[in-house]
Amino acid sequence: MIPRNMEMMTAVAVTVVVSTLLNIIIVASPSTTQSSVHGVRDGKFLNLQFLPFVTVKVQPKACSSKSDNSTGTCTSRKDCTSQGGRADGTCANGYGVCCVYQKKCGETVSQNCSYLVNDAYPDTFMTIDNCQYSIEKANENICQLRLDFETLRIQGPDNTTQCSEDTFTVVGTGGANPTVILYLDLASGTGAARVNIATTTTTFPRSWRIKVTQIPCSSPSRAPPNCLQYFSEYSGTIKSFNYQTTDGIHQLANQQYTACIRAREGFCGIKYTNDHFSMSLNASNPTANSTDSQCENDFVLIPVVSKDGTVSGPDRYCGSDFAELTTFSAPFEIRVVTDNAENSTIDVNNRGFSLRYTQIPC
Repeated sequence: MIPRNMEMMTAVAVTVVVSTLLNIIIVASPSTTQSSVHGVRDGKFLNLQFLPFVTVKVQPKACSSKSDNSTGTCTSRKDCTSQGGRADGTCANGYGVCCVYQKKCGETVSQNCSYLVNDAYPDTFMTIDNCQYSIEKANENICQLRLDFETLRIQGPDNTTQCSEDTFTVVGTGGANPTVILYLDLASGTGAARVNIATTTTTFPRSWRIKVTQIPCSSPSRAPPNCLQYFSEYSGTIKSFNYQTTDGIHQLANQQYTACIRAREGFCGIKYTNDHFSMSLNASNPTANSTDSQCENDFVLIPVVSKDGTVSGPDRYCGSDFAELTTFSAPFEIRVVTDNAENSTIDVNNRGFSLRYTQIPC
């Protein structure tokens, strides 16, 4: 014969296990009445006399909002409201809400996934402003931020490729950069990162929506240190900031960063081809340069190594054309360098680059 207290413990255990599968935790206050115990004996799964008081705790998990498929956090409605979020759909079998955190100028981000927007979003604005956001780590185990530029429309560079009117100071870029993704390394400890967008004229309509994801130190999606861009597919396209398909001066000045590609298992080499390449000289007269003396100001650096490990070509590429190249130099990286201004007498309509890569099996 099973003791009555044993029956009550078994019933509570079963209830907690089933609820965990629904992304919730149920905390019950059991009754010790005779009728509740007989309810368990009679095979009833959940007896309200046995559980007269139930507290539901929603476990935080990523979710998709109902209205626009934004990434949110599944939480209780009370927590969503107290943390400044917006409930958009339900989750956890209806016990929780999908909470979207959208922050405006001057606000602080502390959730794992949030969105930075201009004050008038989704409308544009045309005023002079200095918009700042503070991004606090969700916990000490956060080592990186990932910024997805779902929308970024600010004033582009001037005729010398300087961002003289609008600036995004985390990366020092301006202009239109849809679907760009950046990775930013964070210092150890609990210090906050800052994003600053400054606008200085009243003649251009601006708007932005930037998704901020905090990446744990042990996460497999964490980019290697000092990689501002990080690509993990077998093949893809790497574009310079503010790259556009229309003619004009779109290349940005004062750029020094690294774009990294994660080598997939069983792949030892990589091939680069160009959709467009114009970093110096006249874009209308395609000319490929690849020597240190020719490529001193605006260039990409790609070490070229043969399969046996010997250096098999130059590592600097500039001019207004780019010849296909294959390298087995690891890690797979492209370093981008531009100086502080275009030389208007020889640099004409440089748009930057769009390079396609394909990894090569060992």
